[in-house]
Amino acid sequence: MIIISLLLAMHIAPGFHNEVIFYSPGLGTSTMPFTLKAGLDKAIAAAIVLSLMISRLQFQGVGIFIQKDLPVMLTGIAGILLTGYILGIDLDIKFGQLTLAFAFFHFFVTCMAEEAFFRLLVQETLWQKLQKSPLRFLGPLAGQVNQYAGFIAFTLSASLFTLAHFHTGPGAMERMFLIFLAALLYAGIYWRTRSYITSVTAHFLLNFLHLSLFTYPATF
Repeated sequence: MIIISLLLAMHIAPGFHNEVIFYSPGLGTSTMPFTLKAGLDKAIAAAIVLSLMISRLQFQGVGIFIQKDLPVMLTGIAGILLTGYILGIDLDIKFGQLTLAFAFFHFFVTCMAEEAFFRLLVQETLWQKLQKSPLRFLGPLAGQVNQYAGFIAFTLSASLFTLAHFHTGPGAMERMFLIFLAALLYAGIYWRTRSYITSVTAHFLLNFLHLSLFTYPATF
């Protein structure tokens, strides 16, 4: 499942032609090219993971989400955007035809696929295995691993998310730092709520606000 999902999500699997929905050599004031594609292969990767991990989907009440989780989520998003602004991402407020297209494909393709993989397949699997497995080969450390299973799964899934978005070039260090903060937010939200939809919402809101309020892609 991991191999097939990665081949699809990384656009390596043959036979797919992802239609270009929008292309610009510089979106708004950004000087970096931006391309929005349909991403059918990535959407299929999300469908595969969700269909096989459907028993892990947990839904919490709207009232609990609004009272307990939404304030934490918005605080984390605001902190990341503020950090980006301090690091040099310029304000670039923009709404238009691209907004709805970006929202649709980003939510149903990018966010659902990435969160299904990193939360349900990686973080939840590690969490359950470390929590339930005796791990006798670790000796006296086995009990501590079981006790801190949630934290270990949170750390590893956030690290893998960061590595999966690794890139080089001008401003790469700043962007990688922001990606790492975002990874901590998504993994932390899931650790707190164990809700896939909540982590998808956090992922979508952060990227959508980045697109709408700041230079996108970020230029430093």
